[in-house]
Amino acid sequence: MIVLAVRWYLRFNLSYRDVEELLVERGVEVDHVTVYRWVQRFTPLLADAARFARHCPGDRWFVDETYVKVNGVWKYVYRAVDQHGQVIDVLVSARRDAAAARRFLHRALTTLKVTPSEVVTDAAPAYVRVLEDLIPSAWHHVERHANNPTEADHSQLKHRLRPMRGLRTDRTAQTIPDTWRLDGALIYQPAQNDAQSVWWIFGADGGFSGWYVNLERRVHDGADIDVFDAELDLLVTPDHQWRWKDEESFAQKTGHPRFWSTAEAVAIRERGLRLARLAETRSFPFDGTWCDFRPDPAWEPPPLPASDGAYRGEHVGTARH
Repeated sequence: MIVLAVRWYLRFNLSYRDVEELLVERGVEVDHVTVYRWVQRFTPLLADAARFARHCPGDRWFVDETYVKVNGVWKYVYRAVDQHGQVIDVLVSARRDAAAARRFLHRALTTLKVTPSEVVTDAAPAYVRVLEDLIPSAWHHVERHANNPTEADHSQLKHRLRPMRGLRTDRTAQTIPDTWRLDGALIYQPAQNDAQSVWWIFGADGGFSGWYVNLERRVHDGADIDVFDAELDLLVTPDHQWRWKDEESFAQKTGHPRFWSTAEAVAIRERGLRLARLAETRSFPFDGTWCDFRPDPAWEPPPLPASDGAYRGEHVGTARH
């Protein structure tokens, strides 16, 4: 019951009193203060447990900061998400400066042990020197509108904070932004083809909302798998209409020594067109398979591999974001 109450609070735009009322309707009398204590105590534990069931962190990070009021004082929340919408890390800081940016990125790098090939920011001067020092190999992308995914993620955060009537502590401000995820996805990574993964995307009500095709290159190293994102992706609607995603940034990276040559870009686009033709003909994986998928509630998380590849996935897996 405790886990269910915490999930209600985190997943839906509910206040502690809303959760209290829902529990009373089900015969459980709990004060809203107790619900608050449950959320504070168990949310970090649930978030940590869920990290190992997530998709491999992407190599394209969108970094930005927003501001929230904590106990009447405005503070900055540094956040980073990858190209899949997964939250990389969160840091609450009283200042918006180079020291805070360095602390945030250093913690993200040491926690995930993943080095991004591209970092997208809003061109704030503080990031330039920090990225040169911490991730010199990464491309610092500052083009206008490039950081829209993070801005959209901020709007989800602000929407979640409205029913909470503000934040009281830095710990709460750190916890709540770190728990927002996409509603759900089923991820298919065919063993015979390491050039893409196909995501079945599900909405908040569990209904199927379309396919996301991530063009990528997977390199197997024993039990570990490294994923290199090809930037160009496809979005396929339930009625099998499709369109390219991230064409502009794909074109910008083409010919850059850190990414892919013009010939390789042609091959990447051709891979995408082959998948688009499968969508148009309603062939697998776009033939309706798994569109009504629901994970068995009795399933338990699989054991982690013995290697250090804690974030590595199976060929077919589920991800709750």
